[in-house]
Amino acid sequence: MIITDGSTAILLAIGIPAFVTLVIAALSSRPNLRDAASVVAAIATFLVVLDLLGNLVNLFDTMKQFDDVLHFVNWTFLVAALVLFMAPAGLARWNLVLMGSGFGAIAIIAWEGVEWIIQEMGTTGLQLTYDDTIGDLVLSTAGGVLGALVTASLLARNAAPSPDSNPDSAGR
Repeated sequence: MIITDGSTAILLAIGIPAFVTLVIAALSSRPNLRDAASVVAAIATFLVVLDLLGNLVNLFDTMKQFDDVLHFVNWTFLVAALVLFMAPAGLARWNLVLMGSGFGAIAIIAWEGVEWIIQEMGTTGLQLTYDDTIGDLVLSTAGGVLGALVTASLLARNAAPSPDSNPDSAGR
């Protein structure tokens, strides 16, 4: 997203901290999810910093594919955070992958919808086109699927008992 006018900057300045605060408050209210709140806050902060740095050093205008790379990377981490958050539920790996992928797809559809609403309100500089929107949908969904696959696989690998931990194999 390219910040080009005051209304977009104000929306981001209020919306992003409000969202992160809401997520942290919701997660922190349950003792078994306090660690997840820290992880989600760290990931959300990382994603916001990437976007802000892109705006600060004008990468959206000077690096043609920066927005595309950002969509892929952001959704990879966003979905990885969701999969980590859902891991304590003990779901099978395929459930985590499908849930994460579906969440990522719904999230990018919502994001693109918000971008369209902001543009329709008269904000200039977003440069939204059909090609840009479809590209964002595909890249973000692909990033989300990758984030879900990698995170669920790492969780499954870490949860698998090692051969050395079998008490029946002691002394053999």
